Amino acid sequence: MHALAQGSPHLQIEALQEELETARASANTWEQLARDEEERANLLTAQVSQLPELEAQVEQLTIALRASRPPAGDELVDDDPWSTLPDLVTGDSDSAEDLFLHLTDATSGHIVFTTQAASIWKKSSYPFPDEMTECLTKLAHAAATLYDGTDRNLPHLDNWFRENFDLKVALQDDTIERNAKLRYFDYEGKTYDRTPHVKVRDHTAPTQVGRIHFALDSDKSRLIVAHVGVKLY
Repeated sequence: MHALAQGSPHLQIEALQEELETARASANTWEQLARDEEERANLLTAQVSQLPELEAQVEQLTIALRASRPPAGDELVDDDPWSTLPDLVTGDSDSAEDLFLHLTDATSGHIVFTTQAASIWKKSSYPFPDEMTECLTKLAHAAATLYDGTDRNLPHLDNWFRENFDLKVALQDDTIERNAKLRYFDYEGKTYDRTPHVKVRDHTAPTQVGRIHFALDSDKSRLIVAHVGVKLY
């Protein structure tokens, strides 16, 4: 307004026009800001109105999630019995019984174990339980396959064990076959021959020569394991 007081009418008009333009620009700016704030307020109002619906959806999803979870303490069961095996512990008959029962169930009874097998394991103190578990598992797989109902011509059963299951199986043993006490055992009211055996580990100290002795029971489609431990003699 200083120009209005001191300038000519022409200069006063120009000054007024400049002030008018500045005022208009400022007014436009404030008008745009007002519109922006109004749009933001409308958006917030719309979001607030949707809160009850969103809360209801969250509650429904929470209920569905809880319903899909197993009850507390329950665990998902793996359908594959071979994926997780009980740990076999040296000198522990309970761990042996757990593993034996698991393998019997996994093969639908195509491999079974005598009660003496667990006590023999305990007394043997065989120092390589993982190695023994591996061989027992392979033997269980072999039993399930051998007695799956398929007609097989197996003139050399020991070769079949080796080629298909990587098991070193001996079907004869002169020392055992000459000693009835070593050779025979009773199970479920019948006498069986436990000469067949898996050589778990060989050519080492006597306490480390691992053996699994079993009988072939073709009448009941199963292997009967009677000895899990070290060499019989």
